Amino acid sequence: MSSTSGPGRMGPPGPEEGSLAQVRRGRAAAGRRVWVGAAVMVVGALLPVLASVLDGGGATALWLVSMPTCLAGASLAAVGVLRLRSLRSRLHEDWG
Repeated sequence: MSSTSGPGRMGPPGPEEGSLAQVRRGRAAAGRRVWVGAAVMVVGALLPVLASVLDGGGATALWLVSMPTCLAGASLAAVGVLRLRSLRSRLHEDWG
């Protein structure tokens, strides 16, 4: 069976198929990064609420950790969005 004989191909993927597979994997990874970044931002936003329930040094530590956690989540989400945008342009260059 040749590599161009229908949907059940047995041969190695061609250069176009390999590029498309890379774009799909990259889009999936970038999408996961956006969702993980959003989750980290939500956790960082909830830390001051948890700190208001606690008393003492733990509350102070949660307040101090909350802002860097939110910023880390925002940066993860931004990197994911930028990768999605770059992959979209790469897909348009490769496939018209």
